[in-house]
Amino acid sequence: MWKVKSACLYSIASFGPRCSGLALSHLIKLFKKEPSINKQSIAETMIKLGSEGEEILLNIMKTENDTDFRLKSSILRAFGLVDLSSQNIDFIMEALFESSR
Repeated sequence: MWKVKSACLYSIASFGPRCSGLALSHLIKLFKKEPSINKQSIAETMIKLGSEGEEILLNIMKTENDTDFRLKSSILRAFGLVDLSSQNIDFIMEALFESSR
């Protein structure tokens, strides 16, 4: 079953920002509530969907409590895929800096 889920995430990421409006709401639900899906893969897919996905992950980083290490570490690793010319790069760098303290 995990192969099917991974293939779906790969396909969604391949569409890029063109399908972000359709996919992001479902990915958010999976990311927060579905324990059987790799959170790292979901976060990476959200990053590949463009600036909207980046903003959502930044908001999750700010609003979630510090005890959910698995969730936050998945987001932080996914931030490594962000394009340096992204409009959110300053905010992402700030989130990385804050989480390193």
